[in-house]
Amino acid sequence: MAELRNTADTVIANPSAIQNDISLAEETPRPTDVTEHPEKDAPNKKSILARMSGIAYMSVSSITATSQGVIFQYLSYMPTGEVLAILSAAAACFLGTLIAFQGLSLSFPRKLLPLFILRNMFTMITFTAKTWAFQNLPLGDASALIFTMPLWTGIFSRIFLKEKYTIAQLFCSIVGFSGVILVAKPTFIFPSETTSEFPAWYPVIALVSGISMASEFTVQRGLGGQIGSLVTTFYMMLFHIAAGIILHHAMGDEYLNPPCYVPRVLLVVASLHPVIGLSCLMKGLEVESASIATLVKNLDTVLGYIVQVVLFGDSVNALSIVGAALIMIGTVTLTLTRIFDVTCGIEL
Repeated sequence: MAELRNTADTVIANPSAIQNDISLAEETPRPTDVTEHPEKDAPNKKSILARMSGIAYMSVSSITATSQGVIFQYLSYMPTGEVLAILSAAAACFLGTLIAFQGLSLSFPRKLLPLFILRNMFTMITFTAKTWAFQNLPLGDASALIFTMPLWTGIFSRIFLKEKYTIAQLFCSIVGFSGVILVAKPTFIFPSETTSEFPAWYPVIALVSGISMASEFTVQRGLGGQIGSLVTTFYMMLFHIAAGIILHHAMGDEYLNPPCYVPRVLLVVASLHPVIGLSCLMKGLEVESASIATLVKNLDTVLGYIVQVVLFGDSVNALSIVGAALIMIGTVTLTLTRIFDVTCGIEL
């Protein structure tokens, strides 16, 4: 009671003291300011993960595509059309089971049917042209022309989808394509004495494959998530079955039933690429712009080169190492631009 009386007397004698205390309290930051809104940083973390998800999906697609390519190397004695038809049928069975298990519908809005048919037509053109190119052109020539795909995708997505195409993306495209050239070493840039002659129109087929693949990805990006990735891949496999049968008869091949269980098992394993890899590719195109997503596909070249050296004994040379490094630099730069949302301030 005496302390309260003394405090009152102090306030009456010196009223400015209490005002100073109030001002000090207002100027002193509250401890709760640090932790009052801990969720403020959450959107930034979430946005980084969201920006990275498309690149992650496309990276998984590249890894599965490389593993499928290894299996194709071991099964090179089998007719291409038969391999395509068998693994597509196996993939369709896997996908149909997943779709039924998840209770998904195979129907989709009728207004999307023209785009959906167009997308699968491009898929068939891409596969047929790519297969023909690899069979009739030097591997380096075919790879270099097919992997012009990211450049075409950037152009198509800018024109038809109105997606931005930045200086940063253009830089990554040029660096990545330069790396593909050095790894593939096409004969029209690196001629050698063993280079075989072929008609001048042969490279056009490989270029058509790259343009068709870019068109395929652009249309898929336009479809977005309106048709689920599993459903899209399932219908794609049905188109591939038809394409495999048509290609098989067009090339005049005889059906070669796999002679033992090993190639049959390998075909089933290869069919997991459409289930996992193509589904990831569809998902990547849903969440990422077409130009950025397809740039990550340059990883196919690096992974394929590593496999050729490790498993098939190809020689290592300086040009290939520099090329692989350029592809990785382009991919890492692209990844950093997505993490930090860098555009270099210029759009094309």
